[in-house]
Amino acid sequence: MSTKKLCEEARQPKQVALSLAGEPMIYPHMSGLIDEFTKRNMTTFLVTNGTLPKRIEELETLPTQLYLSMISPNREDVHQNCKAEIKGELG
Repeated sequence: MSTKKLCEEARQPKQVALSLAGEPMIYPHMSGLIDEFTKRNMTTFLVTNGTLPKRIEELETLPTQLYLSMISPNREDVHQNCKAEIKGELG
C-alpha cells in the first residue's frame, strides 16, 4: 500500500478506543462522545475498571464493545486496591 493511501486511510478512522490508561467514566460527557462517534459510523471500544457502575448504567448511547478490567477477584479486595477519588461513587 502506498504512503499516500495510508495517509488518506489514517485521516478517516473507523474505530475508537476510549481509555487504555485511566478511567474513562470520570468524563461526564461520555455518552455524548460515544454518540458522536456512532453518528460518524465509527465503532467504540470502552475499557473501564467498573469503579463507577452508576455512570455506566446511565449511558444513553452504548459503546460497540464494553470491556471491564478485573482489578480484584472480590468486593473486599476492590475496596482495598482501588480507592475511588469521587466520594460515594464506588459500587
